[in-house]
Amino acid sequence: MLHINDYLLKYQRKIPKILFVWLLFFTFIIIFLILMNHCFKFHSYYQVQGIVKNNLVSVYTLVEDLNNITNHNTLYIEDEKYSYTIDSIKEEIITNNTLFYKEVLLNIDLKDKNFIDNNIVKVRFIVKEMTIFEYIIDLIRG
Repeated sequence: MLHINDYLLKYQRKIPKILFVWLLFFTFIIIFLILMNHCFKFHSYYQVQGIVKNNLVSVYTLVEDLNNITNHNTLYIEDEKYSYTIDSIKEEIITNNTLFYKEVLLNIDLKDKNFIDNNIVKVRFIVKEMTIFEYIIDLIRG
């Protein structure tokens, strides 16, 4: 007579093929997500408008956001990357309602491009570089 334990052990040892296929599928998805997270980076920008004066770019920035400019050495003007140095930070504080601004003069390596004096340009500074997972976590936190 056949015992029930013999019957159960026979089928317990076999791994169903569909389970193996799903396990392989999820493994490839996880590897793909890890590679995508490693390859793609998101950037947070601090964007201001600047005025070109005597081959320098004058930027008015909030006093509390001054470290966004001073801690980095690259910026973007019209989606082109430039390196810069800070020529000077004016001591004079400009007030607008309850906001306090300082003028920062940036010496930019223009790569053989000449900007016209008194021209207004949009300047973007990279504040933070994040991976995809860090970006998603940052969006969930708010």
